[in-house]
Amino acid sequence: MRRSILPIALVLALATGAALGQARGLLSPAAVSDDAALGTRIEVVRRFYAAADAALDSGDTRELERTVAPQFVDHTRRLAIDSSRGGLVRYLASLRAAFSAVNLVPLDLVAQHDRVVARFGVDGAGGGNFLGLPVSGDDIWSGIDIFRVEGGLIAEHWSDQGDRFLLEPLVETSFTSDGTTGNVVTMERRSYAADAALQEAMAAGPALLFIESGALTGELDFRSPAAATLLQHSTSGQTARSDVPPGGSTTLMTGDTLALHTDTVLKTRNDERVPTRVIVVTIGRSHPPETAPEARSVVATPGITDGILA
Repeated sequence: MRRSILPIALVLALATGAALGQARGLLSPAAVSDDAALGTRIEVVRRFYAAADAALDSGDTRELERTVAPQFVDHTRRLAIDSSRGGLVRYLASLRAAFSAVNLVPLDLVAQHDRVVARFGVDGAGGGNFLGLPVSGDDIWSGIDIFRVEGGLIAEHWSDQGDRFLLEPLVETSFTSDGTTGNVVTMERRSYAADAALQEAMAAGPALLFIESGALTGELDFRSPAAATLLQHSTSGQTARSDVPPGGSTTLMTGDTLALHTDTVLKTRNDERVPTRVIVVTIGRSHPPETAPEARSVVATPGITDGILA
């Protein structure tokens, strides 16, 4: 009986030694170093929220620019805003203009490898105001953020948001009124598949074409009565203006607007491999005059879809 005890004791000793070895592995300097690295990444994300709050509170973005990498990529889709660090700064500026007391409050932060997941709340988002109109702050930021941290900076960001709005005027321009009473404003969203094209005339009144996403080539027919105005909006919020004369053409990128006078004849085409979305705002007569019907006819290739928004 005593002989059988020794092998069992040896097995127990070996098993105990293996368990202790694993425990020492968990407590090794490498493991402690990994824990420290994860803690450091969590602190980077805490600094990001503090910097975002500073930008929302005072408009000061210096700390945000020190926390977010120059080559930062935001995978959250925000309409008319590019995915760069400058686009993030612009989005925060638009929120500050509408919600003077908003703050982002991190509730839980969990790190694994180079990723940090954050659950947070939003305070002070009630009573927003945009262009004199009340706006809700219920959906200005997602409840879950995912960050990739590299070199002590926020390198990438994902969230559970869908399309986010931008609370700033898309464009400021002026048109000459023809004095017609009963003018109406209509807004539609139009989608161009790859290689889709459309020719139309703005017979109902002046119009604005705002590129929501993608790119579009625009060509003014020589019959158009006046030059169109191209307004190119940068991520910094600055707008550059230039004219597109009758017979001329231009390429519209995301965030750009083309302002068209009444009776302008325009051909638009998507030369990209991905769909382009456009917001079309028409300001003017509800019943266009019966002149030049051939110029007002719409000629479209397959791949054009639209829907009235307002």
